[in-house]
Amino acid sequence: MSTDARPPYLMDLNRPVTRWLYDRGVLLNRSLREWNALHNAYAGQAGFVIGNGPSLQIEDLERIKGLPSIGSNKLYLAYGETGFRPTLLTAIDPIVTANVVDELRALPGKKYFSHRLAEIVEPMPGAIYWVDQTGATNDAKVKRKFSFDARRVVYAGHTVTFNNLQLAFHLGLKTVYLIGMDFRFVLPSQSVDHSYNTALVSEGERNHFHPDYRKPGEIWTIPQLDHQKTAFESAKLHYERHGRKIYNASRETDLDVFERVDFDEVLSNWG
Repeated sequence: MSTDARPPYLMDLNRPVTRWLYDRGVLLNRSLREWNALHNAYAGQAGFVIGNGPSLQIEDLERIKGLPSIGSNKLYLAYGETGFRPTLLTAIDPIVTANVVDELRALPGKKYFSHRLAEIVEPMPGAIYWVDQTGATNDAKVKRKFSFDARRVVYAGHTVTFNNLQLAFHLGLKTVYLIGMDFRFVLPSQSVDHSYNTALVSEGERNHFHPDYRKPGEIWTIPQLDHQKTAFESAKLHYERHGRKIYNASRETDLDVFERVDFDEVLSNWG
């Protein structure tokens, strides 16, 4: 692996040598250069963080085409039906990413990953990494850490959406609308031991916007909604402390952390 593709070793601004070089204008790898360019690139604007739940509609993606947005995982399954492309397409889950790494490699443009996925995805053209750290223990009562600067670190929160909210803050978005965040899952009966953790075995797609999102027999990570909710409460707290706001504009949702707004009204009043 080339030096340019090793964010765990050369990107972390918490390392004294890296910080010393960065402060003197030396950007050490493509990931750090990218996050530097993206920092506050959309300052004061509104944008979208996209979940992949069943309520996500292709027509809605088409309507937000060209607006700041962050999506994740298999959102690319919508690309054949719309000209919409997210500003950032991200992934953090090693099981999900390993399942679709060939598809991700085939996508043009940049893709954004936790540094923990480097061994899975490399070599990959356009791969950009952030340094990923655990935000808290598994105790759902513990408020999770929240990053305001992806050049330093992004904290985990049992859902890629928590990472994406930190990336949205890094981009400078003042208002973030969640869509496709149904926050409910139909769980299969079968699970297996996996090298990362216990995984579920799909019985066919029932939890996402696209019929081919998860095929029978595909393994996937057990969702931990209580820990995810704690992470979202942390995101809400930190956004509001900085004069920013997260709204839930999902058409269907069980997530009650954020104020609900109507997606159609948001778009009709845009700008």
